[in-house]
Amino acid sequence: MARHAVILVHGMGEQTPMQTLRGFVDAVWTSDPDLVDPGRPDPFTGQTPRVNVPNRSWSKPDEMSNSFELRRITTESAQTGTRVDFFEFYWAHHMAHNKWSDVIPWVANLLLRRPDQVPTPVKTIWVILWTATLAALGAMIVGLYNQAFGIERLGWSVFVWGLIAAVVSVVANALVLTRFGDVARYVMAKPNNVATRQKIRQQGVDFLERILRAKDDKDKPMFERVSVVAHSLGTIVAYDILSHTFARINRHIDEAGLSANPAQPARDDLERLLQAEHAKAGPETVLDTNDFHGKIDAARHEHLDQGGLWRVSDFITLGSPLTHAEFMLARDAKALDYDMERRVFPTCPPILEYDRTSKDWRAFYRPGIKVNKGVDQPTGAPRIPHHGAMFALTKWTNIYSPVKAIVKGDLVSGPVRHIFGSKTPTTRMIGAVDKPVLPPVSPNGRPMAGHKRRWVTHNNYWSLNPKHASERRLGRGAVAHHIQTLRDALKVGQV
Repeated sequence: MARHAVILVHGMGEQTPMQTLRGFVDAVWTSDPDLVDPGRPDPFTGQTPRVNVPNRSWSKPDEMSNSFELRRITTESAQTGTRVDFFEFYWAHHMAHNKWSDVIPWVANLLLRRPDQVPTPVKTIWVILWTATLAALGAMIVGLYNQAFGIERLGWSVFVWGLIAAVVSVVANALVLTRFGDVARYVMAKPNNVATRQKIRQQGVDFLERILRAKDDKDKPMFERVSVVAHSLGTIVAYDILSHTFARINRHIDEAGLSANPAQPARDDLERLLQAEHAKAGPETVLDTNDFHGKIDAARHEHLDQGGLWRVSDFITLGSPLTHAEFMLARDAKALDYDMERRVFPTCPPILEYDRTSKDWRAFYRPGIKVNKGVDQPTGAPRIPHHGAMFALTKWTNIYSPVKAIVKGDLVSGPVRHIFGSKTPTTRMIGAVDKPVLPPVSPNGRPMAGHKRRWVTHNNYWSLNPKHASERRLGRGAVAHHIQTLRDALKVGQV
């Protein structure tokens, strides 16, 4: 029986193991009436046909995570005949006991930037932080002045300011330390953070490799397809884990099989598409999503048929701070581009390199093995993806909530496709897909008909409890826009 593995990477804050995963499974599996044949008997009650019966799943031991706190949620068969295994990559325990000394350098790093180096989406926050900092400094100076000259202002003002200070302290500790403390400790490669970053990444790479290499009782790959879904800061964690894992196994091929059959028509089709777009001039060229994704899927299946291990079909980001990558991952936009060109950060589509033999631009390179010279190889097959070409075999869908006035929508999230497009001498190729939800917006940036902006949507990407009628379930097959967008990207049960 075919199996589809879905890995969920949680976001920042003091997360409880399995709590995030259970809510996610309810949204993409349990409540979707189109996934399971309604004529199949309900495995819990034996009821046939099913009427108002949720899709069933079971909690089983998770042998992949090496943690007794986590369970694998496995499902009954979908109509496609595929079963789905949902896993949670849990990393919050590595971030316990955040301290102000972890957060202050990160905030200072943002504050001390020149205005032109502050990413546009966070410029308002930058102004607010500076205003609050100057106000605090002003208050301190006034206090010192009053103290120096013996001026005392007692009465209700002492009580009021003491109460304000207490409230600010509680909110700052609850919000800043437990959430943004995670961000500061993960994204800043300071000596105090390196060990924690290493533990999280190593745990994640080992976990993903176990899933990619898992075998069934017949010594066949356990999973035909793997999807990685990440939320909030977890999207940066997942991006790192995927990048490092891909760089470790991208060269894994079956040399004997390749020598006998080096033809790679799907890889050739994908590279020809990228070569054609690479030659275009202009500020940017946006790849046709259906064409690009179809060629990625074909190239990945071909890669697996020839002994490759990379089964990750989709990277789905929800509420991702990767939209602020020029601040989160690098010093500024120029430094980010520099690192991308050198394959530190994988781009979508991948950065192409010039091949002297074929005199063309390639995302795949020759693995240096002997091949059957009797086989026609007009395209220079066989080839394997270079270590930064993860998005030659994996599709990236970024789901975000457009922000307005800081508190409406999701300030953390935003588009990523322009930031992570691959830069060429003449254009920037755009391959990632951005999907605005909560609310969906029209080309003019306004909410589409029947939708309105909501307050603070960062934790609502798989929420089944919408607050207004346009996002309520209407009946069989009808679902809130943000849930349907997530389901369309994930394609649960399809291999």
